[in-house]
Formats: sequence, structure tokens, C-alpha cells
Amino acid sequence: VGAELDYHLFRVPYVGPIVIGARIGWVEWNGRARAADGNTNVGDTGMSLIPMTALVGWRIDGLARHLRFPLILTPKFGLDLGYYQTGTSGVTQQEGWSVGLSYGAQLALELDFLDVRSARRLDEEWGINHTEIFFELYGSTMGSFSDRQIPLGTGLAWAAGLGFTF
Repeated sequence: VGAELDYHLFRVPYVGPIVIGARIGWVEWNGRARAADGNTNVGDTGMSLIPMTALVGWRIDGLARHLRFPLILTPKFGLDLGYYQTGTSGVTQQEGWSVGLSYGAQLALELDFLDVRSARRLDEEWGINHTEIFFELYGSTMGSFSDRQIPLGTGLAWAAGLGFTF
């Protein structure tokens, strides 16, 4: 589960705004722990992680704004900070903080063209300028710079959802 909030700093004419943002999430893994022989069940094991990211990006929406082609590309780069906790059978074995770099790109399909009048009404009544369906590919080097070298980052992961521009 996660959420991201971006703020448009300034708009590069005909291309799109430079954005700063923050992202926070929560993820947990659980499973059965086995002894080194692979046969003996020694209890349940798990890990929970709360990743946080400060990021900067460039929302390239010139096609949607000027040519009425509803695709938006947003490359992003930032700093990750994550709190992690691992344990077996309810006993915490390790916990701590990890840092790393975050990178990614988002492709969004702006939905305003489906019903222009409803999109205008959303803007007038709720302040929602645009709605979009997005797909984002991202990665992290979190854990690469920590003292314990726990590899919490991902090579590549993805997210999809519904976005709103206010």
C-alpha cells in the first residue's frame, strides 16, 4: 500500500512542470521458517518495510496540453529512506533504517477526453483539473549504503492506479 503527493514548482513552456514530491508505503512478507536442513519448521518468519521517498520529476504533459494527445510521461529521481523490521516466531531479529536512490518513469493516460463536460464539472466543483490512469516502473538502491548492507531495494518494480491533478 502506498501513496505519492507531488507539487508543481514551475512549468517549462510547451513541455510541462517540474515537480517535487514525497511517497510513503508499507509492505509486509510472512512465511514459514525452516532450519538449515530444509525439513524442520522452526516457526513463522517475516519482514515489514516502510519506504519513504523524496523525489523530483518532470511531468511532460505538452502533448496533452497543446496537441490534445492524452499521454503524459514523468521521469522521476529521488532519495529513499526505509524503516525495516525482521523476525521469526514473533521475536524481532533485526530492525533499522536504510537509505538509497530511487528512480522511475510513469506513463499516464489522461481521461478528460472521454467526457469533456464531466471533466470540466469535476474541475469547477471539486478542483480536480485532470484524472488519469497511470503505470509506473521504478527501482531503488535502498540498502546499498547502509551499515548492514541489507538489500531492501528492488531491481525494478511496478505500480498502476488512478491519479488526480488538482
